Amino acid sequence: IQQLGCETIVMGPGSINQAHQPDEFLAMEKIKPSQAIISDMIKASCFSE
Repeated sequence: IQQLGCETIVMGPGSINQAHQPDEFLAMEKIKPSQAIISDMIKASCFSE
């Protein structure tokens, strides 16, 4: 997508070193803060004036 000229970011809870690994995991305390950040991003992108 970035090669097509769209600005992109890599974002998500946990460590990028653990992403898509056979032993991938996410600590429970990371879920709520991540949910709040993603929710805020959606609101800012889709519902801002």
